Amino acid sequence: MPKRPVTFLIGLFMFFAANNYAQDADLNPLPDVASPDKLVDYPTAGTLPRASFNVELDAFSRGGILSFINIGLHERFTLGISYGGTGILGDIDPDWHKRPEYKIKLRLIDESYAFPAIAIGFESQGTGIYDDELDRYQFKAPGFYLVASKGYRAYNWVSGIHLGAHLNTIEDNRDGDDDPSFFAGFDITFNNNLSITGEYQAALNDNSESSRYGRGRGYMNMGVLWTFSDQLQLGAIFKDLLNNSRVTESITRELRITYTERF
Repeated sequence: MPKRPVTFLIGLFMFFAANNYAQDADLNPLPDVASPDKLVDYPTAGTLPRASFNVELDAFSRGGILSFINIGLHERFTLGISYGGTGILGDIDPDWHKRPEYKIKLRLIDESYAFPAIAIGFESQGTGIYDDELDRYQFKAPGFYLVASKGYRAYNWVSGIHLGAHLNTIEDNRDGDDDPSFFAGFDITFNNNLSITGEYQAALNDNSESSRYGRGRGYMNMGVLWTFSDQLQLGAIFKDLLNNSRVTESITRELRITYTERF
């Protein structure tokens, strides 16, 4: 594995160890610390509150817009649908994605003092440009996944660590790379309004020598999110910090707006 992904995973381990130290210092992890529904693109074991929904808009390169609607039907169960395209912003004709994509998540086990929350789910929404020839997104979707999340509270901040495995069986028809893979990440929220999230996707299903996308380093993404009010969150997203993609020359910079409401 390349040095930079190893450094990230070591840092994640150190962060976990620091939280355990906080636990020993009577700053006990609380099972009611809510995990976000996702980090940057990949899921956590968190779900939306019952009878709530959010609408998310992501603005990405080439005038792209990706929209999401997620609904919390139960404390443990979330459904979602998404759709978008490139060229929506700008002066060229829009190139809409081939189809809407879907999301379903079920939390199997709630978090306790000793154990993380565990969820299973399926998400078909990849991100970035859509490649009609290979019938896949620039950054592949999670597909089927299993993820564990553990939250902590200390001083005036809350944090979480997340680890998961996934298998994408919907974007391998033409590029022939269908290996299972894994992802890991963290989130930290300060004073209930400023959040930093990070994730590393090993992208073992996008690392073949013939791939026109992945170089085999995996994808590291980060987000800086500001909760403006109880309903509105604004975010700056930075993708592919390891320069793994063959089709981009620098870090991908995106904007994210999320509106949350109850019904």
